[in-house]
Amino acid sequence: YVVDGNQNQVMKVTRGGKITRVAEIPGHLVSTGITFRPAGGPFFVSTFGAFPFAPADGRVFEVGQDSGVKEEVRGVSMLTDIEFAPSGRLYVLQFDEQPSAPGPIPFALFTGKVLEFNDDGSLTPIVTGFNFATSMTFDGDTLYVVNNGVSLLAPGEVWQIKNFSTITPPVAPTAVPAQAPAPT
Repeated sequence: YVVDGNQNQVMKVTRGGKITRVAEIPGHLVSTGITFRPAGGPFFVSTFGAFPFAPADGRVFEVGQDSGVKEEVRGVSMLTDIEFAPSGRLYVLQFDEQPSAPGPIPFALFTGKVLEFNDDGSLTPIVTGFNFATSMTFDGDTLYVVNNGVSLLAPGEVWQIKNFSTITPPVAPTAVPAQAPAPT
């Protein structure tokens, strides 16, 4: 299952290449991430929003194959990914925030975050200080986040947050070494 950010659709793609539409996300919100509980259930989709990236356009939708599309969260701009942790908790990645005053770029640098999706539909910052954060994935209780995914200021990085379930928010991430060992 994938999201199409241009047409705002959730689609099923088979290994044979057949593509079918499962649902459409309303409006022009630029769908960016998709996940579902490993035990099954609905999908959850994050949205970035169209320029100028108003906070109202950063949303999380629940998408059921039979129940349709339901908005779960609104009001956090520039969401780029969404993932379930092994604990079953849902987390959303924020690219950066919108600046408080207009400037040369439509982003407030170093304001990206990993946000926890709470039962009441609110979001709590867990890890802060990212810049142009574009993707995240869990490997057990370690979270990896792609930082500087749009390399305007520095090369792209992968940040590692070990023992994710035990951290006390908010924390600043620890970088994984930029240079990997040479392949043998």
